[in-house]
Amino acid sequence: MINFRTTMKASASFWLVCLNFLAPDLKAQCSLACNDQIVVNVPTGGTYELLPQTAAASDLSVFCPNGVISTQILDGNTWIPASGNVVFDDSQVGQLYQYRIQDSVTGNWCWGQVEVAGQSPANDTIHFRLSAELWSDGRPVYGATLVFQPINPAFPYSPMVFTLDEDENAMDLAIVPSDYMPGTTFSYSATLPDTGYHNGVGILDLCKIHHHLLGIDPLPSPYAMLAADINKSGSVTTFDVIQGIRLKITQTFFNNGAWRFIPDYCVFPNPANPFWPACNAEISMTELAALDNDTARVIAIKVGDVDGDVQLPGTLNPDAGIVDSITMLIPQGSIPANTPVAVPVKLDKDFTYGGTQLVIRFAPDIFLFDSISDGAIPKQSSFGNVHFDTASNELRMLRYNLYPSNPITIPANEPLFYIHLKSTQTVQLQDVMQLVIDDQGTPSILIGNNCSGVYKMGYTYSGFVPVQTPLARGVQLQPPSPNPFTSHSWLELELEQSENVWLEMADLTGRVLHSETRQLNPGTFRWELPVDKIPSGTMCFWRLVIAGKSASGKLVRN
Repeated sequence: MINFRTTMKASASFWLVCLNFLAPDLKAQCSLACNDQIVVNVPTGGTYELLPQTAAASDLSVFCPNGVISTQILDGNTWIPASGNVVFDDSQVGQLYQYRIQDSVTGNWCWGQVEVAGQSPANDTIHFRLSAELWSDGRPVYGATLVFQPINPAFPYSPMVFTLDEDENAMDLAIVPSDYMPGTTFSYSATLPDTGYHNGVGILDLCKIHHHLLGIDPLPSPYAMLAADINKSGSVTTFDVIQGIRLKITQTFFNNGAWRFIPDYCVFPNPANPFWPACNAEISMTELAALDNDTARVIAIKVGDVDGDVQLPGTLNPDAGIVDSITMLIPQGSIPANTPVAVPVKLDKDFTYGGTQLVIRFAPDIFLFDSISDGAIPKQSSFGNVHFDTASNELRMLRYNLYPSNPITIPANEPLFYIHLKSTQTVQLQDVMQLVIDDQGTPSILIGNNCSGVYKMGYTYSGFVPVQTPLARGVQLQPPSPNPFTSHSWLELELEQSENVWLEMADLTGRVLHSETRQLNPGTFRWELPVDKIPSGTMCFWRLVIAGKSASGKLVRN
Protein backbone atom coordinates (compact mmCIF):
# COMPACT_ATOMS: atom_id res chain seq x y z
CA MET A 1 0.00 0.00 0.00
CA ILE A 2 1.39 3.39 -0.94
CA ASN A 3 1.45 5.97 1.86
CA PHE A 4 1.12 9.61 1.04
CA ARG A 5 0.26 12.91 2.71
CA THR A 6 -1.82 15.64 1.12
CA THR A 7 -1.77 19.09 2.66
CA MET A 8 -4.38 21.74 1.93
CA LYS A 9 -4.11 25.45 2.53
CA ALA A 10 -6.53 25.92 5.43
CA SER A 11 -8.03 29.31 4.88
CA ALA A 12 -8.08 29.78 1.13
CA SER A 13 -10.55 28.27 -1.30
CA PHE A 14 -11.19 29.33 -4.87
CA TRP A 15 -14.65 29.03 -6.45
CA LEU A 16 -15.23 29.05 -10.15
CA VAL A 17 -18.31 27.80 -12.05
CA CYS A 18 -18.20 27.97 -15.85
CA LEU A 19 -21.33 28.76 -17.88
CA ASN A 20 -22.46 26.27 -20.50
CA PHE A 21 -25.51 25.57 -22.61
CA LEU A 22 -27.08 22.96 -20.33
CA ALA A 23 -30.35 23.60 -18.59
CA PRO A 24 -30.06 25.76 -15.46
CA ASP A 25 -31.52 23.08 -13.22
CA LEU A 26 -28.90 20.56 -14.45
CA LYS A 27 -26.09 23.04 -13.87
CA ALA A 28 -27.27 23.77 -10.40
CA GLN A 29 -26.89 20.11 -9.50
CA CYS A 30 -23.07 20.49 -9.64
CA SER A 31 -21.21 23.27 -7.77
CA LEU A 32 -17.43 22.80 -7.60
CA ALA A 33 -14.86 24.45 -5.28
CA CYS A 34 -11.07 23.81 -5.38
CA ASN A 35 -8.41 24.45 -2.77
CA ASP A 36 -6.24 27.35 -3.90
CA GLN A 37 -3.01 25.48 -3.24
CA ILE A 38 -2.35 21.87 -2.30
CA VAL A 39 0.80 19.86 -1.70
CA VAL A 40 0.98 16.18 -2.69
CA ASN A 41 3.74 13.83 -1.59
CA VAL A 42 5.03 11.25 -4.09
CA PRO A 43 6.99 8.31 -2.63
CA THR A 44 10.43 7.64 -4.07
CA GLY A 45 10.06 5.34 -7.07
CA GLY A 46 6.26 5.46 -6.81
CA THR A 47 3.29 7.47 -8.09
CA TYR A 48 0.45 9.49 -6.65
CA GLU A 49 -3.04 9.91 -8.20
CA LEU A 50 -4.69 13.24 -7.49
CA LEU A 51 -8.33 12.33 -6.74
CA PRO A 52 -11.16 14.90 -7.08
CA GLN A 53 -12.24 14.46 -3.46
CA THR A 54 -8.63 15.15 -2.34
CA ALA A 55 -8.42 18.47 -4.19
CA ALA A 56 -12.00 19.65 -3.68
CA ALA A 57 -12.80 22.19 -0.96
CA SER A 58 -16.35 20.81 -0.58
CA ASP A 59 -18.14 17.45 -0.31
CA LEU A 60 -18.63 16.36 -3.92
CA SER A 61 -21.34 13.83 -2.96
CA VAL A 62 -23.40 16.77 -1.73
CA PHE A 63 -22.55 19.56 -4.17
CA CYS A 64 -22.17 17.49 -7.34
CA PRO A 65 -23.96 14.21 -6.62
CA ASN A 66 -24.45 13.12 -10.23
CA GLY A 67 -21.15 14.31 -11.61
CA VAL A 68 -18.53 12.39 -13.52
CA ILE A 69 -15.49 14.21 -12.11
CA SER A 70 -11.76 13.96 -12.86
CA THR A 71 -8.54 15.94 -12.23
CA GLN A 72 -6.19 17.45 -14.82
CA ILE A 73 -3.10 19.68 -14.94
CA LEU A 74 -2.27 22.36 -17.49
CA ASP A 75 0.57 21.39 -19.82
CA GLY A 76 1.27 24.40 -22.05
CA ASN A 77 -2.17 25.20 -23.39
CA THR A 78 -3.59 21.69 -22.92
CA TRP A 79 -5.32 20.11 -19.95
CA ILE A 80 -4.07 16.55 -19.41
CA PRO A 81 -4.91 13.68 -19.17
CA ALA A 82 -7.82 13.53 -21.61
CA SER A 83 -9.56 11.01 -19.36
CA GLY A 84 -9.12 9.78 -15.82
CA ASN A 85 -7.20 11.56 -13.07
CA VAL A 86 -3.72 13.08 -13.26
CA VAL A 87 -1.01 10.81 -11.83
CA PHE A 88 2.31 12.23 -10.58
CA ASP A 89 5.62 10.38 -10.30
CA ASP A 90 8.83 11.28 -8.48
CA SER A 91 10.33 12.89 -11.60
CA GLN A 92 7.87 15.75 -11.01
CA VAL A 93 8.93 16.43 -7.41
CA GLY A 94 9.62 20.13 -6.87
CA GLN A 95 7.25 21.27 -9.66
CA LEU A 96 4.26 23.60 -9.31
CA TYR A 97 1.27 23.07 -11.63
CA GLN A 98 -2.12 24.63 -12.27
CA TYR A 99 -4.73 21.93 -11.77
CA ARG A 100 -8.50 21.69 -12.21
CA ILE A 101 -11.44 19.48 -11.23
CA GLN A 102 -13.99 19.10 -14.06
CA ASP A 103 -17.44 17.51 -14.23
CA SER A 104 -17.95 16.02 -17.71
CA VAL A 105 -21.76 15.98 -17.25
CA THR A 106 -22.31 19.70 -16.63
CA GLY A 107 -18.97 21.07 -17.85
CA ASN A 108 -18.51 22.92 -14.57
CA TRP A 109 -14.97 23.21 -13.21
CA CYS A 110 -12.74 24.93 -10.65
CA TRP A 111 -8.96 25.36 -10.45
CA GLY A 112 -6.03 25.89 -8.10
CA GLN A 113 -2.30 25.14 -7.77
CA VAL A 114 -0.65 21.88 -6.79
CA GLU A 115 2.93 21.49 -5.55
CA VAL A 116 4.53 18.07 -6.02
CA ALA A 117 6.74 17.16 -3.06
CA GLY A 118 8.64 14.08 -2.03
CA GLN A 119 7.30 11.78 0.62
CA SER A 120 7.83 13.17 4.13
CA PRO A 121 6.25 11.78 7.29
CA ALA A 122 4.18 14.27 9.24
CA ASN A 123 6.54 14.17 12.19
CA ASP A 124 9.74 14.57 10.15
CA THR A 125 12.21 17.30 11.16
CA ILE A 126 14.45 19.31 8.85
CA HIS A 127 17.89 19.92 10.35
CA PHE A 128 20.15 22.52 8.79
CA ARG A 129 22.76 25.13 9.63
CA LEU A 130 22.25 28.86 8.96
CA SER A 131 25.53 30.75 8.48
CA ALA A 132 26.81 34.18 7.40
CA GLU A 133 29.68 34.19 4.89
CA LEU A 134 31.43 36.80 2.72
CA TRP A 135 30.53 36.74 -0.98
CA SER A 136 34.04 36.88 -2.40
CA ASP A 137 35.84 34.05 -0.60
CA GLY A 138 33.43 32.42 1.86
CA ARG A 139 35.17 33.83 4.93
CA PRO A 140 32.91 33.56 8.01
CA VAL A 141 31.22 36.76 9.14
CA TYR A 142 31.27 36.66 12.94
CA GLY A 143 28.90 38.44 15.32
CA ALA A 144 25.97 38.83 12.90
CA THR A 145 22.30 38.60 13.84
CA LEU A 146 20.63 35.83 11.81
CA VAL A 147 16.92 35.99 11.01
CA PHE A 148 14.81 33.01 9.81
CA GLN A 149 11.28 34.04 8.79
CA PRO A 150 8.28 31.76 7.97
CA ILE A 151 5.80 33.57 5.71
CA ASN A 152 2.10 32.86 5.20
CA PRO A 153 -0.59 35.47 4.41
CA ALA A 154 -3.05 33.51 6.52
CA PHE A 155 -0.94 33.55 9.68
CA PRO A 156 1.66 36.06 10.97
CA TYR A 157 4.55 33.82 12.01
CA SER A 158 7.14 35.48 14.23
CA PRO A 159 10.73 35.48 12.98
CA MET A 160 13.42 33.40 14.61
CA VAL A 161 16.23 35.78 15.59
CA PHE A 162 19.71 34.60 16.65
CA THR A 163 22.30 37.13 17.82
CA LEU A 164 25.67 35.44 17.46
CA ASP A 165 28.71 36.00 19.63
CA GLU A 166 31.82 37.58 18.16
CA ASP A 167 33.32 34.10 17.65
CA GLU A 168 30.22 32.60 15.97
CA ASN A 169 29.01 32.80 12.39
CA ALA A 170 26.36 30.03 12.30
CA MET A 171 23.38 28.58 14.16
CA ASP A 172 21.84 25.07 13.99
CA LEU A 173 18.09 25.00 13.29
CA ALA A 174 15.43 22.26 13.39
CA ILE A 175 12.15 22.85 11.52
CA VAL A 176 9.11 20.55 11.80
CA PRO A 177 7.07 20.91 8.57
CA SER A 178 3.79 19.93 10.25
CA ASP A 179 4.11 23.00 12.50
CA TYR A 180 3.41 25.24 9.51
CA MET A 181 0.29 25.82 7.45
CA PRO A 182 0.21 24.60 3.84
CA GLY A 183 1.67 27.13 1.45
CA THR A 184 4.09 28.58 4.03
CA THR A 185 7.34 29.84 2.53
CA PHE A 186 10.58 30.86 4.21
CA SER A 187 13.31 33.49 3.99
CA TYR A 188 16.53 34.13 5.85
CA SER A 189 18.67 37.21 6.25
CA ALA A 190 21.13 38.86 8.62
CA THR A 191 22.26 42.18 10.07
CA LEU A 192 25.70 43.19 11.30
CA PRO A 193 26.91 45.92 13.66
CA ASP A 194 28.82 48.69 11.92
CA THR A 195 32.41 47.58 11.27
CA GLY A 196 33.34 50.95 9.74
CA TYR A 197 31.80 52.24 6.54
CA HIS A 198 35.25 52.85 5.03
CA ASN A 199 36.44 49.31 5.88
CA GLY A 200 37.38 47.60 2.62
CA VAL A 201 36.57 50.63 0.46
CA GLY A 202 39.63 52.10 -1.21
CA ILE A 203 41.07 53.52 -4.38
CA LEU A 204 41.21 50.08 -6.02
CA ASP A 205 37.44 49.62 -5.56
CA LEU A 206 36.66 53.10 -6.89
CA CYS A 207 38.97 52.60 -9.86
CA LYS A 208 37.24 49.29 -10.68
CA ILE A 209 33.77 50.85 -10.44
CA HIS A 210 34.92 53.64 -12.77
CA HIS A 211 36.31 51.11 -15.26
CA HIS A 212 33.04 49.16 -15.08
CA LEU A 213 31.18 52.35 -16.02
CA LEU A 214 33.61 53.01 -18.89
CA GLY A 215 33.09 49.47 -20.19
CA ILE A 216 36.81 48.70 -19.84
CA ASP A 217 36.50 45.87 -17.33
CA PRO A 218 33.01 44.88 -16.06
CA LEU A 219 32.67 43.98 -12.40
CA PRO A 220 33.11 40.22 -11.93
CA SER A 221 29.82 39.16 -10.30
CA PRO A 222 26.31 40.30 -9.35
CA TYR A 223 27.52 40.59 -5.75
CA ALA A 224 30.28 43.01 -6.80
CA MET A 225 27.71 45.13 -8.64
CA LEU A 226 25.45 45.18 -5.57
CA ALA A 227 28.49 46.33 -3.56
CA ALA A 228 29.17 49.05 -6.15
CA ASP A 229 25.68 50.53 -5.68
CA ILE A 230 26.92 52.69 -2.82
CA ASN A 231 23.98 55.11 -2.83
CA LYS A 232 21.42 52.26 -3.13
CA SER A 233 19.83 53.68 -6.27
CA GLY A 234 19.34 50.29 -7.91
CA SER A 235 22.11 50.94 -10.44
CA VAL A 236 25.84 51.65 -10.66
CA THR A 237 26.61 55.26 -11.63
CA THR A 238 29.24 57.97 -11.25
CA PHE A 239 27.40 59.13 -8.13
CA ASP A 240 28.49 55.90 -6.42
CA VAL A 241 32.13 56.75 -7.18
CA ILE A 242 31.70 60.27 -5.84
CA GLN A 243 30.14 59.03 -2.61
CA GLY A 244 32.94 56.48 -2.21
CA ILE A 245 35.56 59.19 -2.67
CA ARG A 246 33.90 61.39 -0.06
CA LEU A 247 33.62 58.53 2.44
CA LYS A 248 36.67 59.63 4.41
CA ILE A 249 34.87 62.94 4.97
CA THR A 250 31.30 61.76 5.52
CA GLN A 251 32.21 58.54 7.42
CA THR A 252 28.85 57.10 6.30
CA PHE A 253 26.81 56.31 3.18
CA PHE A 254 23.85 58.40 2.16
CA ASN A 255 20.74 56.19 1.94
CA ASN A 256 22.63 52.96 2.61
CA GLY A 257 24.07 50.86 5.40
CA ALA A 258 27.57 49.46 5.62
CA TRP A 259 26.40 45.90 4.75
CA ARG A 260 23.92 44.10 2.52
CA PHE A 261 22.87 40.46 3.00
CA ILE A 262 21.55 38.20 0.22
CA PRO A 263 20.26 34.63 0.86
CA ASP A 264 22.06 31.92 -1.08
CA TYR A 265 18.84 30.83 -2.79
CA CYS A 266 18.79 34.19 -4.56
CA VAL A 267 19.38 33.42 -8.24
CA PHE A 268 19.78 36.47 -10.47
CA PRO A 269 17.80 36.03 -13.72
CA ASN A 270 20.11 38.56 -15.38
CA PRO A 271 23.61 38.42 -13.79
CA ALA A 272 24.66 41.49 -15.81
CA ASN A 273 21.93 43.47 -14.02
CA PRO A 274 21.28 42.05 -10.53
CA PHE A 275 18.95 44.94 -9.72
CA TRP A 276 16.20 43.88 -12.14
CA PRO A 277 14.39 41.60 -12.14
CA ALA A 278 14.79 40.97 -8.43
CA CYS A 279 15.73 37.47 -7.32
CA ASN A 280 13.27 35.20 -5.49
CA ALA A 281 12.47 36.53 -2.04
CA GLU A 282 11.36 33.20 -0.50
CA ILE A 283 11.74 29.42 -0.75
CA SER A 284 9.11 26.69 -0.42
CA MET A 285 8.88 23.92 2.14
CA THR A 286 10.14 21.48 -0.51
CA GLU A 287 13.24 23.62 -1.13
CA LEU A 288 13.79 23.94 2.61
CA ALA A 289 13.53 20.16 3.01
CA ALA A 290 16.31 19.80 0.43
CA LEU A 291 18.61 21.56 2.95
CA ASP A 292 18.23 18.70 5.47
CA ASN A 293 21.65 18.08 7.05
CA ASP A 294 23.11 20.86 4.89
CA THR A 295 23.95 24.57 5.29
CA ALA A 296 21.85 27.56 4.34
CA ARG A 297 24.03 30.62 3.78
CA VAL A 298 23.37 34.33 4.08
CA ILE A 299 25.82 36.04 1.72
CA ALA A 300 27.41 39.18 3.20
CA ILE A 301 28.29 42.12 0.92
CA LYS A 302 30.31 45.06 2.27
CA VAL A 303 28.95 48.12 0.47
CA GLY A 304 31.63 49.76 -1.68
CA ASP A 305 34.00 46.78 -1.47
CA VAL A 306 33.89 45.39 -5.02
CA ASP A 307 37.09 43.34 -4.68
CA GLY A 308 36.09 41.61 -1.43
CA ASP A 309 39.11 42.55 0.70
CA VAL A 310 37.16 43.91 3.69
CA GLN A 311 38.80 43.38 7.08
CA LEU A 312 36.58 40.98 9.07
CA PRO A 313 36.82 40.45 12.83
CA GLY A 314 38.62 37.27 13.74
CA THR A 315 39.88 36.50 10.22
CA LEU A 316 43.03 37.29 8.30
CA ASN A 317 42.81 40.13 5.82
CA PRO A 318 43.16 38.66 2.30
CA ASP A 319 46.08 39.62 0.11
CA ALA A 320 44.87 42.60 -1.91
CA GLY A 321 46.98 41.47 -4.85
CA ILE A 322 50.22 43.14 -3.73
CA VAL A 323 52.75 42.74 -6.52
CA ASP A 324 55.55 44.92 -5.15
CA SER A 325 56.42 47.60 -2.63
CA ILE A 326 57.29 51.21 -3.22
CA THR A 327 58.77 53.82 -0.93
CA MET A 328 57.43 57.34 -0.46
CA LEU A 329 60.16 59.91 0.15
CA ILE A 330 59.39 62.64 2.71
CA PRO A 331 61.89 65.48 3.20
CA GLN A 332 63.85 65.79 6.43
CA GLY A 333 65.08 68.84 8.22
CA SER A 334 63.91 71.76 10.29
CA ILE A 335 60.76 73.79 9.61
CA PRO A 336 60.93 77.35 11.01
CA ALA A 337 58.04 78.53 13.13
CA ASN A 338 55.28 80.52 11.36
CA THR A 339 56.93 80.09 7.94
CA PRO A 340 54.85 78.70 5.04
CA VAL A 341 56.50 75.65 3.50
CA ALA A 342 55.74 73.38 0.57
CA VAL A 343 56.63 69.76 1.37
CA PRO A 344 57.30 67.68 -1.78
CA VAL A 345 56.21 64.04 -1.64
CA LYS A 346 58.18 61.76 -4.01
CA LEU A 347 58.67 58.09 -4.95
CA ASP A 348 61.93 56.17 -4.92
CA LYS A 349 61.40 54.55 -8.36
CA ASP A 350 59.78 55.24 -11.73
CA PHE A 351 56.09 54.47 -11.66
CA THR A 352 53.19 54.25 -14.15
CA TYR A 353 50.43 55.85 -12.13
CA GLY A 354 46.89 54.51 -11.77
CA GLY A 355 45.82 55.74 -8.34
CA THR A 356 46.86 56.88 -4.87
CA GLN A 357 45.46 55.94 -1.48
CA LEU A 358 47.28 57.31 1.51
CA VAL A 359 46.95 58.77 4.99
CA ILE A 360 49.62 61.14 6.36
CA ARG A 361 49.45 61.95 10.06
CA PHE A 362 50.84 65.11 11.67
CA ALA A 363 51.59 65.80 15.31
CA PRO A 364 48.55 67.55 16.83
CA ASP A 365 48.46 71.26 17.68
CA ILE A 366 51.60 72.04 15.67
CA PHE A 367 50.67 72.31 11.99
CA LEU A 368 48.26 74.58 10.18
CA PHE A 369 47.36 72.77 6.96
CA ASP A 370 46.72 75.01 3.95
CA SER A 371 46.36 73.05 0.71
CA ILE A 372 47.73 70.50 -1.77
CA SER A 373 49.22 71.62 -5.06
CA ASP A 374 49.97 69.56 -8.16
CA GLY A 375 53.20 67.84 -8.93
CA ALA A 376 53.65 64.97 -11.38
CA ILE A 377 49.96 64.00 -11.04
CA PRO A 378 48.13 66.67 -13.05
CA LYS A 379 44.79 67.71 -11.63
CA GLN A 380 43.10 67.71 -15.04
CA SER A 381 43.67 63.97 -15.51
CA SER A 382 42.95 62.70 -12.01
CA PHE A 383 39.78 62.33 -10.02
CA GLY A 384 39.42 62.05 -6.28
CA ASN A 385 39.43 63.77 -2.96
CA VAL A 386 42.00 65.29 -0.61
CA HIS A 387 40.78 65.92 2.91
CA PHE A 388 42.48 67.14 6.08
CA ASP A 389 40.74 65.75 9.16
CA THR A 390 41.23 68.23 11.98
CA ALA A 391 39.99 65.74 14.59
CA SER A 392 42.77 63.22 13.87
CA ASN A 393 45.23 65.67 12.27
CA GLU A 394 45.41 63.44 9.21
CA LEU A 395 45.72 64.25 5.53
CA ARG A 396 43.72 61.66 3.53
CA MET A 397 43.98 61.27 -0.21
CA LEU A 398 42.12 59.14 -2.78
CA ARG A 399 42.94 59.94 -6.41
CA TYR A 400 43.08 57.92 -9.62
CA ASN A 401 43.83 58.47 -13.29
CA LEU A 402 40.61 59.65 -14.92
CA TYR A 403 41.83 58.74 -18.42
CA PRO A 404 43.45 55.27 -18.27
CA SER A 405 44.03 55.35 -22.04
CA ASN A 406 46.65 58.08 -21.34
CA PRO A 407 49.06 56.58 -18.79
CA ILE A 408 50.85 58.96 -16.42
CA THR A 409 54.54 58.12 -15.96
CA ILE A 410 56.11 59.52 -12.79
CA PRO A 411 59.95 59.56 -12.75
CA ALA A 412 61.74 58.67 -9.53
CA ASN A 413 62.31 61.65 -7.21
CA GLU A 414 59.74 63.75 -9.13
CA PRO A 415 57.25 65.27 -6.64
CA LEU A 416 53.83 63.61 -6.79
CA PHE A 417 52.33 66.67 -5.08
CA TYR A 418 53.20 69.34 -2.53
CA ILE A 419 51.71 69.77 0.95
CA HIS A 420 51.41 73.43 1.93
CA LEU A 421 51.47 74.05 5.66
CA LYS A 422 52.81 76.21 8.45
CA SER A 423 54.19 75.13 11.82
CA THR A 424 53.44 76.98 15.04
CA GLN A 425 56.94 76.14 16.32
CA THR A 426 60.33 75.16 14.96
CA VAL A 427 60.33 71.37 14.50
CA GLN A 428 62.05 68.57 12.61
CA LEU A 429 59.63 67.36 9.94
CA GLN A 430 60.59 63.71 10.43
CA ASP A 431 59.55 63.98 14.09
CA VAL A 432 56.02 65.16 13.41
CA MET A 433 54.97 63.82 9.96
CA GLN A 434 54.52 60.13 9.03
CA LEU A 435 52.74 57.93 6.50
CA VAL A 436 50.04 55.72 8.06
CA ILE A 437 50.48 52.24 6.62
CA ASP A 438 48.14 50.20 8.87
CA ASP A 439 44.87 52.13 8.62
CA GLN A 440 42.13 49.47 9.02
CA GLY A 441 40.72 48.44 5.67
CA THR A 442 42.44 51.24 3.72
CA PRO A 443 46.24 50.85 3.88
CA SER A 444 48.43 53.32 2.02
CA ILE A 445 48.90 51.91 -1.48
CA LEU A 446 49.54 52.87 -5.08
CA ILE A 447 47.97 51.14 -8.06
CA GLY A 448 49.28 50.90 -11.59
CA ASN A 449 47.48 52.09 -14.68
CA ASN A 450 44.10 50.43 -15.46
CA CYS A 451 43.62 49.46 -11.78
CA SER A 452 46.46 46.94 -12.12
CA GLY A 453 49.34 46.13 -9.84
CA VAL A 454 48.85 46.96 -6.16
CA TYR A 455 51.96 48.42 -4.52
CA LYS A 456 52.27 48.50 -0.76
CA MET A 457 53.71 51.83 0.36
CA GLY A 458 56.42 52.37 2.90
CA TYR A 459 58.18 55.64 3.63
CA THR A 460 61.51 57.12 4.51
CA TYR A 461 62.90 60.62 5.03
CA SER A 462 65.15 61.87 2.27
CA GLY A 463 66.10 65.30 0.95
CA PHE A 464 65.51 68.72 2.43
CA VAL A 465 62.38 70.75 3.15
CA PRO A 466 61.97 73.75 0.82
CA VAL A 467 60.66 76.93 2.40
CA GLN A 468 59.55 78.56 -0.84
CA THR A 469 56.60 77.93 -3.11
CA PRO A 470 57.51 75.15 -5.61
CA LEU A 471 57.49 76.89 -8.95
CA ALA A 472 59.98 76.87 -11.83
CA ARG A 473 63.58 77.77 -11.12
CA GLY A 474 64.05 81.53 -11.23
CA VAL A 475 60.46 82.20 -10.09
CA GLN A 476 59.45 83.66 -6.74
CA LEU A 477 55.81 83.99 -5.67
CA GLN A 478 54.09 85.96 -2.94
CA PRO A 479 50.64 84.39 -2.35
CA PRO A 480 47.49 86.57 -2.50
CA SER A 481 47.46 89.49 -0.10
CA PRO A 482 45.41 90.58 1.72
CA ASN A 483 43.74 87.26 2.45
CA PRO A 484 40.98 87.36 3.63
CA PHE A 485 40.13 90.47 1.66
CA THR A 486 37.21 92.84 1.26
CA SER A 487 37.60 94.54 -2.11
CA HIS A 488 41.13 93.88 -3.51
CA SER A 489 43.81 91.17 -3.41
CA TRP A 490 47.09 90.76 -5.34
CA LEU A 491 49.64 88.11 -6.29
CA GLU A 492 53.29 89.17 -6.65
CA LEU A 493 55.68 87.39 -9.05
CA GLU A 494 59.40 87.83 -9.62
CA LEU A 495 60.66 86.30 -12.89
CA GLU A 496 64.21 85.87 -14.21
CA GLN A 497 62.96 85.31 -17.78
CA SER A 498 59.80 85.70 -19.85
CA GLU A 499 57.14 83.13 -18.97
CA ASN A 500 53.59 82.15 -19.91
CA VAL A 501 51.58 82.26 -16.68
CA TRP A 502 48.14 80.66 -16.29
CA LEU A 503 45.78 81.69 -13.48
CA GLU A 504 42.65 79.75 -12.53
CA MET A 505 40.10 80.39 -9.78
CA ALA A 506 37.38 77.87 -8.79
CA ASP A 507 34.68 77.62 -6.14
CA LEU A 508 34.32 74.79 -3.62
CA THR A 509 32.40 72.60 -6.10
CA GLY A 510 35.21 72.85 -8.66
CA ARG A 511 33.32 75.25 -10.94
CA VAL A 512 35.80 77.57 -12.67
CA LEU A 513 35.17 81.22 -11.77
CA HIS A 514 38.01 82.71 -13.79
CA SER A 515 40.78 81.50 -16.09
CA GLU A 516 43.37 83.48 -18.05
CA THR A 517 46.90 83.24 -19.46
CA ARG A 518 49.41 86.11 -19.60
CA GLN A 519 52.87 86.47 -21.13
CA LEU A 520 55.01 88.15 -18.44
CA ASN A 521 58.44 89.71 -18.93
CA PRO A 522 61.39 89.36 -16.53
CA GLY A 523 61.09 91.40 -13.35
CA THR A 524 58.52 91.89 -10.62
CA PHE A 525 54.83 91.81 -11.51
CA ARG A 526 51.85 92.61 -9.29
CA TRP A 527 48.73 90.76 -10.49
CA GLU A 528 45.40 92.07 -9.21
CA LEU A 529 42.98 89.17 -8.88
CA PRO A 530 39.45 89.45 -10.39
CA VAL A 531 37.85 89.33 -6.95
CA ASP A 532 34.47 90.52 -8.28
CA LYS A 533 34.00 86.87 -9.39
CA ILE A 534 33.97 85.76 -5.71
CA PRO A 535 30.70 86.32 -3.80
CA SER A 536 31.00 88.03 -0.43
CA GLY A 537 31.37 85.69 2.53
CA THR A 538 32.69 82.77 0.45
CA MET A 539 35.97 80.99 -0.24
CA CYS A 540 37.54 79.90 -3.52
CA PHE A 541 40.75 78.20 -4.65
CA TRP A 542 43.42 79.84 -6.78
CA ARG A 543 46.01 78.05 -8.88
CA LEU A 544 48.99 79.46 -10.79
CA VAL A 545 50.93 77.43 -13.39
CA ILE A 546 54.34 78.52 -14.71
CA ALA A 547 56.59 76.37 -16.92
CA GLY A 548 54.75 73.19 -15.99
CA LYS A 549 54.93 73.84 -12.23
CA SER A 550 52.08 75.05 -10.11
CA ALA A 551 51.14 76.62 -6.80
CA SER A 552 47.72 76.91 -5.26
CA GLY A 553 45.84 77.94 -2.15
CA LYS A 554 42.67 79.35 -0.66
CA LEU A 555 41.25 82.84 -1.06
CA VAL A 556 38.52 84.19 1.23
CA ARG A 557 36.31 87.20 0.65
CA ASN A 558 34.82 88.90 3.74
